[in-house]
Amino acid sequence: MMVAPLLHRLRAVFHSEISGLVIFLIGMSGGIAGLRSLFGPQAVPLAAEEWRVAGVTLATMVALNVWGTGTARMLCALIGLCVGYAASLTAGLMSHGEFATVAAAPWIGWPDFSGISHTFDIAQALPFAIASIAVAMMAVGTITICQRMNDAAWVRPDMKSAMRGVVADGILTTLSGLCGAFGTNTSTPSAGLAAATGMSARRVAYAVGGLFIILEFLPKLPALLAVMPRPVIVSALMLVVTFIIINGLQVMTSRLLDARRTLVIGLSVVAGIAVEVFPDLAATAPKFVAPVIGSSLVLATVIALSLNLLFRIGVGKTLTLRLEQGQ
Repeated sequence: MMVAPLLHRLRAVFHSEISGLVIFLIGMSGGIAGLRSLFGPQAVPLAAEEWRVAGVTLATMVALNVWGTGTARMLCALIGLCVGYAASLTAGLMSHGEFATVAAAPWIGWPDFSGISHTFDIAQALPFAIASIAVAMMAVGTITICQRMNDAAWVRPDMKSAMRGVVADGILTTLSGLCGAFGTNTSTPSAGLAAATGMSARRVAYAVGGLFIILEFLPKLPALLAVMPRPVIVSALMLVVTFIIINGLQVMTSRLLDARRTLVIGLSVVAGIAVEVFPDLAATAPKFVAPVIGSSLVLATVIALSLNLLFRIGVGKTLTLRLEQGQ
């Protein structure tokens, strides 16, 4: 919330290509995280049945999104998830123990505040502050996706709108901490899903928000989602991160890229990818920079903003146009 009022002052250095960079990195890191759960060194090797389930789930979502119309296209992700569950059941990827977990969950549940306790650790202040910057940049990136999706004449991020979004995010995170819950953040995959389905009306958001509030009191649904097979999860993730990544690329290339902007984007992307490919980099770095290197989004954003400031040296601030008589 303290950073939010400063966002509009960063307009000079927070150009559209940096917003696109943030969006691109959000999609890239989400996609890599999903693929790591399938192909990572610590992941259980994929069985042939999982390959088939993943293919059927993703093919259903893509087919409905490309060739579907109306409700079928709007609900392509939900229909794909249902098909994925059915395919998983047929392939035997869901055990009786998982069904027992869902069956044991009550139909109606009420909030329990008995386990709430509060503490403060000063050693976590700096990592938390850096993480706050990261989620603020993530919120700006998500809001930028929504701005571009709903404005055909979009040119650059509206920092006033982004500021309000970051403040709202901070307020909810504070309330979550007081209630002993996890911090909140904007959902970039949801923005990607909105871009994929073309559904971005405000009334849809109100309806979905109301539905989430109702579902908070129905424990069986979270229990069902918790046992979702990993090929179904990753298939749905691949659908939404595709639109996020393409949105990021479109924003980055919405303006002419000169040598300065090319270096800003290129070096930042390489740094972000390096963190995702080599996650042990933070463990080998000095302690005072480890929190920055530990996040691809934070590291790439810091590098992009720093290079953008550096490359402003030597950029002319005035332009002269001479009109001579007879021309």
